[in-house]
Amino acid sequence: MMALLVVFLGSIAVLDFERTSHDALIESPEDALWWALATVTGVGYGNFYPVTSGGRVVGAFTMILGLALFAILARLLTAWFLAPQEAAQDQELESIRGCLPDIELHLKDLSSRVSLLSLTVDRPVSSNEQADLQLSEMITLLREMKEFHEHSLEATNPADTETSRAMEDASDVASHMAAAAASKTANV
Repeated sequence: MMALLVVFLGSIAVLDFERTSHDALIESPEDALWWALATVTGVGYGNFYPVTSGGRVVGAFTMILGLALFAILARLLTAWFLAPQEAAQDQELESIRGCLPDIELHLKDLSSRVSLLSLTVDRPVSSNEQADLQLSEMITLLREMKEFHEHSLEATNPADTETSRAMEDASDVASHMAAAAASKTANV
């Protein structure tokens, strides 16, 4: 609709300026409409062009408005095609945000358990039974951390969260602690 308005107004304005020139190539309303349509679309065949200063100014505005109209049309089409994808991304983001409080709570629990176990690993073990108990606790904690880490990866994008890095660090610490406990058990 807007493009038709630009074509009609451009053709009327250029015809008004060009009628006063003896060298004018745009002499009739049909020529002016053809020129305006070719100019708005960016084709510009060259068979009709304004020769007066006023006609050239109208031509410049017609070209600029034509480009702007096609840019707006391209943006609208792009938005229309991308709307379903953006809606899916928004839904996924809301799902991730819903999982974050549970993940943070579980991470705090696991971190505190790792801290407690690290204190017990540094103490000497008096019996094989205590060493086995420590090792069993560490293995259980490692399994829980692995499950939690896998669940976190499913719920979030690991590249965008610090949770994944923290889980990997905690998993490394727990693996080191389990290895230390296993070596102490072997020595006892």
